Amino acid sequence: MSDEPAYAPDVEITLRSKEDRAAAPLERPAPTVMSSFCHMGGSPVGRSRVPDGTPPPTLLPYRCPDVACKKGRWPEGDRCLCCNGAAYVTAEDGEPWLEDGEQLTPAPIPPGVMRNPCPGCALRPGSPERESGNEPPVDAVFWCHKGMEQDEDGNYLPAMAWMGVPIGYLVCRGWWNKATGTGPQPDELEPYREEKLPAGLDPARAPAPQ
Repeated sequence: MSDEPAYAPDVEITLRSKEDRAAAPLERPAPTVMSSFCHMGGSPVGRSRVPDGTPPPTLLPYRCPDVACKKGRWPEGDRCLCCNGAAYVTAEDGEPWLEDGEQLTPAPIPPGVMRNPCPGCALRPGSPERESGNEPPVDAVFWCHKGMEQDEDGNYLPAMAWMGVPIGYLVCRGWWNKATGTGPQPDELEPYREEKLPAGLDPARAPAPQ
């Protein structure tokens, strides 16, 4: 067998100093270009990327409907055949296990998902992303870009990224609702409006280095 790794990703971690962030241009371009830093699985724009052929995320937004299932196991200790041991299911996988008139129970929202869609969410009606035809699709994870810097082409630039994943950022709640089919859907949201961020979050208003 070869000692070569099965996959050796071409990954670069980008760390931006406080001075670099403070020196960001004051004019922030409209976010008309999707960046792989915000959109895993999308066009590999930026300094980091995910491996080719990355499968879409597996979303399990409902609790396992089998009444005997406890955290993915049956009382005898065997793996639950409804959820295959995951404790959560998709609507399609859970439907056959329901009795007449029963409904699937939503799973708890993971702590890494925004509590609500931002006023400037890319999924809201009238957002620059939707107006320019760059609305995030459901088959690739989209991170909230609130407070994230942009380059002159409109690409989002997190302070740190690993394999296309922006470190320290939460998953977009508008995308989560659309991808899982739960909560208010994008067209039910209030129209997009630009949000003025506190100086500590907005790189265009960051204090000058001492």
